[in-house]
Amino acid sequence: MNEAEPLHLESLAIRRDIGDRVGQGRILAMLSILYENEGRFADAKSAATEAYEIASQANDRLFMATALAQLARAEFSDGKLDAARDAYAESRALFQQIDDTSRVAQVDIRLARIDVQDNSLVPAQARVNNVLALTLREALHGPAIEAMELGGDIATRQEDILGAIDAYERTLEHIDETG
Repeated sequence: MNEAEPLHLESLAIRRDIGDRVGQGRILAMLSILYENEGRFADAKSAATEAYEIASQANDRLFMATALAQLARAEFSDGKLDAARDAYAESRALFQQIDDTSRVAQVDIRLARIDVQDNSLVPAQARVNNVLALTLREALHGPAIEAMELGGDIATRQEDILGAIDAYERTLEHIDETG
């Protein structure tokens, strides 16, 4: 990790020199993740915002949506729940426009996590239920498993221990069934 930032910055400089805008955006997205993991939230947000701007200029909706999701993740990590919610909502709308069902589900899970953090457990559970219906119907096992586990976390927060145990057991069963 100590070498990641200098290598990414070197790559970014080269991509800027040769005018590779898409490459710049990809490197900025990676830097945003790196900075967020290091707790450098202002840097993470700045890199994600620049990645979004590059994607917008290229009209690359997938890349725009992923940059917004990374911005939202940095906002969430920084404790800025409203800003995270707004960025995730924009990201979700873009994923929905390009019919990326898996990423819509992943963003909905992140929105449910914000609801949990905000102690809005009823809306969080409603999101989880919607994600589960979608992901089980579409056989999107990764997001389904994450939603099931979050359902257990919500039940735990509601002090519904039997419900939490049931949710975690269903999660493990689904993992076993889907490999």
